[in-house]
Amino acid sequence: MNKVTDILKFICMLLFLASINLNAQDCYNDIRKVFERNIELNNKFLSSNEEEDRDNLEKYTEEKLHPVLHIFQENTCVRFDSCLFAEFTKLLLNNNNSADEFPANSLGHIFICQTVKTTWFIKNMNKKDRDIIVKLLEFGFLNESMKDEDKDYSQQYRSLKNLKET
Repeated sequence: MNKVTDILKFICMLLFLASINLNAQDCYNDIRKVFERNIELNNKFLSSNEEEDRDNLEKYTEEKLHPVLHIFQENTCVRFDSCLFAEFTKLLLNNNNSADEFPANSLGHIFICQTVKTTWFIKNMNKKDRDIIVKLLEFGFLNESMKDEDKDYSQQYRSLKNLKET
């Protein structure tokens, strides 16, 4: 009886772990789709410059992108996913025309909690894209680091300074 119980516990644990993995994959796909849709809407706005396209982009950004960015940045602080971070940098590069600070602040937040991985990723980008991302990172990092003045961000600041010099 004890062996059967152990086997059942093991099966339950495997099913639980599989469900976590499936939920993580669903979350990844949902985030990626929101990033891609925002890029599409921004491209449509840039090519047409119609008020309706601008309104659609702004509405989508506020209602879909911002909540997803919050989830993305918190998930990335726990587990850095290079593929999803690459999608995020595509979004940042595409939306470089925007005055919206939320994406840059998300980048700054991620940089604070995942400095080494973020730095490595950015260093491996082509120079043109890296320069744009570093400017956004600097802006977002300064905004995010000012939220908690009690913490010492000197290590992250040095990493940012090194990125700017590459």
